[in-house]
Amino acid sequence: MRKYLVIFTGFICCCVANISYAKNVLLYEVNGIDDPLKKNAISWLQVEQKHLGEPLTANKINKLYQSGKTSIKGALSPYGYFEPTITANLKRINQHKWLASYHVKLGAPVKLQHVKILITGAGAKLKVFQNFKKNFPLKSGQVLNTEIYDAQKKRLNTIATNKGFLRGKFTVSQIQVNLKKHLASIVLKYDTGPQFYFGKVTFSENPMDNDFLQRYVQFKPGDKYSPDQLMQLQQDLSGTKYFSSVAVEPETHDTNNKNVPIVVTLTPGKSSIYNLGIGYGTDTGARATIGYDRNRITPTGQYFTSYLQASQVQSSLEAKYNIPGQNPTYQNYFIGASALEQSPNTSQGYTQKLTVGKTDRWYGWQSTISLSQQWDQYDLRGGPREHTSLLLPSLTLLKTDADDPIFPRNGYNITFNVLGANKALLSSSSFLQTEISGKYIFSPTKRTRVVTRANLGVTATDDIEKVPLSLQFFAGGADSIRGYDYQELGPGKYLAVGSLEFQYEVIDKWYAAVFTDAGNAVNSFSNPEDNLVGRKQPDIDLKDTLKYSAGVGIVWASPVGPMEVTVAQPLSDPDKKPRLQFTMGANL
Repeated sequence: MRKYLVIFTGFICCCVANISYAKNVLLYEVNGIDDPLKKNAISWLQVEQKHLGEPLTANKINKLYQSGKTSIKGALSPYGYFEPTITANLKRINQHKWLASYHVKLGAPVKLQHVKILITGAGAKLKVFQNFKKNFPLKSGQVLNTEIYDAQKKRLNTIATNKGFLRGKFTVSQIQVNLKKHLASIVLKYDTGPQFYFGKVTFSENPMDNDFLQRYVQFKPGDKYSPDQLMQLQQDLSGTKYFSSVAVEPETHDTNNKNVPIVVTLTPGKSSIYNLGIGYGTDTGARATIGYDRNRITPTGQYFTSYLQASQVQSSLEAKYNIPGQNPTYQNYFIGASALEQSPNTSQGYTQKLTVGKTDRWYGWQSTISLSQQWDQYDLRGGPREHTSLLLPSLTLLKTDADDPIFPRNGYNITFNVLGANKALLSSSSFLQTEISGKYIFSPTKRTRVVTRANLGVTATDDIEKVPLSLQFFAGGADSIRGYDYQELGPGKYLAVGSLEFQYEVIDKWYAAVFTDAGNAVNSFSNPEDNLVGRKQPDIDLKDTLKYSAGVGIVWASPVGPMEVTVAQPLSDPDKKPRLQFTMGANL
């Protein structure tokens, strides 16, 4: 029994000792140098500590302190400082915390005396390689920096691969250092090897037609090999509804064959997908969504999408049959039918529509041209019931550029839309409507974002009441003028809305926001004898037609896009109570 008691006591002592050691902390302080040298020195010290492992005993702390000078010298050498003078001090702050301090005098740096770069092989005379030589960042007389040197070597290999020189290699790669004279020389000799070209593209067995899949390939056999084009092919195929996974692989093992075959391995996705969603939005209230997609109707890529969405203020049903074009990445023909029931403000309307159209690319813009036959029953703010039948040609142009599609820190989005109808062309009224909307996001600092947006719309018509409710402009809501209910402002023939929001990252991925919104949807901004909300108001001027609001919010940069909760006060209507609103989804 005594034997077991001794063992147990020893075990407890070891555990207590380990707990004590686990609490020990070693901090580092490096003086006499600035970033990036200082940052790199501390990083080397921390890496050495990580390699030594936990727990930190007194012996380990002393060992780390003693080896600190060597670590700092190693951290400074890539920047051309090989002979620094380092003084050190180890101080115990309290029972479990130590501070290792180092003061560094850099000494004379090693400077470059000669930099020689020679490129040979089939691609030697190409402009991209000549520019590499010309713009090589290390020059004679500069301080040696081996980090830049290593980065440039990787860059040269990348350039060669991207231009189709898959056998490129360094025949000479050396830095010669003379510490006595504090001089160094760089010699780089690179052989590009032969030019490689695309070979045949083959697809693994799958339900889709081979000729259809070949339309996704934007290069031909014999074109110069480019990894970027392979990446684009993978992205384009992965972005379709047809496959759950896509792998694009070049067969480069045959060194004698300069034509590289491409093998694409495709895993078919589900043919049919059902969607069901239930939620709540501050704009729409309670809502439910049911969707059905048929992702592969024919081997040539034709597919069908549909959804039904019901909410307290708006319900819609839409079905669309899609036919891929010659370049299915961005060309698509479609036939659609939809129904919409809405009750914004005190108005009500019901819309049915049949549409044919085409999406394409036009000078960097995504374009959609369509022709719709639309039937509407509606009343504007409790007015008489109207019935219209319209033949509506329309054009939509969209352009988006962002550094991150999920949570952009810099980017913009512009949408331009124009549509119209004419009594002479199977329509009960004549009008022309244009709307342009845009968002611009930029980040002045690492922790801040500025989000701006604007919407401008004009309906040119002699009788705005003959323009159906579904085509009237409205303002108000979480994505418009916050503090006002969804589509509370309007209807109107003119739309002008602007917003400015400043966000500051308080903790990782959580932002505090302040904002102001302004605008309205009206029939006349000057409004001396026209109407603002369906009734004559002869004494209204511009300052009364524009609505202003301001508020604060919290933004979470979630994995699926920003989610924002805001509280806004309508400044133009101080009697209104502040309104809580919620938005989610991509900013652009």
